[in-house]
Amino acid sequence: MPPTRSSLAHQLRSVVEFVQSLKAVRVFTQYNERRGSILAAGLSYKAIFAVFAGLWVSFSVAGILVQSIPELRDAL
Repeated sequence: MPPTRSSLAHQLRSVVEFVQSLKAVRVFTQYNERRGSILAAGLSYKAIFAVFAGLWVSFSVAGILVQSIPELRDAL
């Protein structure tokens, strides 16, 4: 006897409920609802500029140190 339409709908509903109860699915759903990909993209965009600013400051301090210490400047 073939399954009826209501029994298929009931089985499908129970499978969907089970999948939605999985933690990975709930986490992914909440991540998408809260625009996580947009926030992560903005954070990484700002992090790139912060890294370059840190490098710039580091090279500036290193240049000042090399210029102020003659032995170090001669060694380089």
